[in-house]
Amino acid sequence: MSKADLISEALDEEVVVSRVLADPRPVVFIDTCCLGDVFRRMLEGKTDFVRNTIKAIQGNQTKHICHYLFSEQVVREFSRKDQFVKREIDSLNTPIKHWNNAVDVCADVNGDFLVENLDGFMRIDLEQVQGFYTMVLEHIAELFKMGFIIKPSEDSIRWGAARQSLGKRPAQLGKDSYGDCVICGSALNVMRALRIKGFPLPAYFTSSNIKDYAQGTQLHSDLVDEFGECKMSYCQTILEAYGLIVKRANKKRRREHSGDWGRRWAPRLIKVVRRCR
Repeated sequence: MSKADLISEALDEEVVVSRVLADPRPVVFIDTCCLGDVFRRMLEGKTDFVRNTIKAIQGNQTKHICHYLFSEQVVREFSRKDQFVKREIDSLNTPIKHWNNAVDVCADVNGDFLVENLDGFMRIDLEQVQGFYTMVLEHIAELFKMGFIIKPSEDSIRWGAARQSLGKRPAQLGKDSYGDCVICGSALNVMRALRIKGFPLPAYFTSSNIKDYAQGTQLHSDLVDEFGECKMSYCQTILEAYGLIVKRANKKRRREHSGDWGRRWAPRLIKVVRRCR
């Protein structure tokens, strides 16, 4: 599905609110940088982060324990990041070719000069790297398709413009943060409407852009009141938010199981105690 197709399916904030209420699950708003992080960590060799984030995406595809929500601004921005990552992968072509040539020479010369410790010299398959990139991209496309893409309202756009003008987080003075502010404003608007209508479940806003959202390890003071009003928590990664939702679901399941056990066995235990008397 192309960027244009995804944006054409963007829903008004009121429609997103009604759909979430019709199928109540915890909600996770995802900022663009959380998607780009998957590719950045891949190029940095952060295996666990990439593996576990993909597992979190796949897990929600099968278990459907939360709603993923994106501003249409995220789709636009990710398309630009997607092209950047493609260029990064393509740029590896020449150094990988040079590495493979060196490995071939070392392997040939080793027989003549008995150079030791060549076991770690392995050829790199650029097509495998590109194939992995394509696989990750497909998972993110699924993430868009199974979530809701939000068309920001005029209120969200005005809120974003005001924050940019004031230089209040997620904006910063001297930086063009209008798109970030619209993404955040739309999330706040949707959550405000959900809370007014009695939505009781957890909500998370995920962004690894700590310069815009964090103060140390906590949410920036510029945003505490708005997030508090909407009862929305801040997480730095998709994985962190998904982990909290899974933990909550498991706790609820154990509690329900414990309650079922009590309902089944309590009457029998009472009878046993009475007989013992």
